Amino acid sequence: MSQGAFTPRIGKRPRPRSTPHHRNVDLPSSDTASILGASSVDDYLSAISGADARLMDEQDEGTGGETDDEAGNDGTDTDDLTGGSLISPEGADVGLPSQRARTAFTGFKDLKLELILLQALDAVRPFGAQHGRKLDAWRSIVQHLKDHDVIEQEAGRPAVFGLVNARVCQAKWNTLSDEYAEHLREMRRTTGANPTLTKRLQLMGAIYDYELSCKEESARKKQKRSHDNARKESNRVNGLALMERSRSGPSRRSPSMPRTTTVQSDDILNPESMSSPAGLTRSSSGCFSGTESDSSISIISSSSVRNPRTPGLRKRAMAEFANETIKTAADAIARQTEYQQKQMELLIQDQAERRAAEQRRMELEVQDKEERRAAEQRRMELEVREKEERREAERRRMEWEENLRREQKLERDESHARFQELLKTQRDVTAATISTISKQNAEASEKLIMAILQALKK
Repeated sequence: MSQGAFTPRIGKRPRPRSTPHHRNVDLPSSDTASILGASSVDDYLSAISGADARLMDEQDEGTGGETDDEAGNDGTDTDDLTGGSLISPEGADVGLPSQRARTAFTGFKDLKLELILLQALDAVRPFGAQHGRKLDAWRSIVQHLKDHDVIEQEAGRPAVFGLVNARVCQAKWNTLSDEYAEHLREMRRTTGANPTLTKRLQLMGAIYDYELSCKEESARKKQKRSHDNARKESNRVNGLALMERSRSGPSRRSPSMPRTTTVQSDDILNPESMSSPAGLTRSSSGCFSGTESDSSISIISSSSVRNPRTPGLRKRAMAEFANETIKTAADAIARQTEYQQKQMELLIQDQAERRAAEQRRMELEVQDKEERRAAEQRRMELEVREKEERREAERRRMEWEENLRREQKLERDESHARFQELLKTQRDVTAATISTISKQNAEASEKLIMAILQALKK
């Protein structure tokens, strides 16, 4: 039995899958509305998982309530097959094991849980796992998250990764990978920008680069396997007719028959052995001697012929068969050499293309660095110019304030001088008025005294 062959369990049959996207079924209006109205990948997966669970429950009811243990799950993790964990749906009897539904984990909407997932991916890195063990690698990530829950519960905090599974982690990483690829494309478009490298972007970048390297390594291995398989198939096809004809040759040889060349299938598959004279002539007494004329080689050794008469029919048939075998082997060697030359030319062309691509990449990197340096220089020049403009504006503002203060001081001095002049004028007027009144009072007093004196004289 070949490795990796499927061996079904005896006495158990696998549970048939019936998902909305695998069969033409009529979904309820609520499920259709929830699927079509999903705003994100997590909501879409949750809606699909809920519809899948309800359809599987209906199928269980139609088949007599077959449980997961009866269907051959054998206690394994069924979350990885449906994208969610088992809960009891609304309106269903919790006591019936067949009426269980699955729900998707939607906790990765929180950036803290997303960062924990990225740390687990950076620690496990399941992309380099061998074929057939990738699911175990993704389950190791789930175990890593469950260990984090254990630590959180020991610290008195609630568990958050109770419903997580391998498929949800893989779907979330696919979303993050697309997001990071879009981020890289955006960064290439906006040259000269200074990105803020957060811990989330650093982890996404490291995991994204590792995934790309694993994909490139897998593609190289696949190409090498296909090349080896094509070479083996070519050798098999070229040597099949020779092996069949060598098997159908005479099983016995008369004592007078000369020894001839026996070409094995290994010689056809190994061009190096056929290219040497020792590989072409194998006999018990040594190498045969012959001459090549018109692409034909004489196989019968002249030293082994007992009489000079013409060989018999069997001898001629053996000689013709040996000559044809050697011709076919030589043609196979020529085809193999031509194939190797073509492969070498393709390899040289591929290496030249890779060197040209690497040269273009380096030129683009140098150009990108120069553009970033020029953008940084322009940014610094703009900053210096902005500082100078701010300094000039500040100087003009200070000059304006100084002129304003000077004008206000001049106005105050002028108003004070006018006030002093007005006060002096008012004082002069008051003094003149007082002097006039005094003179008038003095004249009136004199007149009154003179009148009194005259009155007294009379």
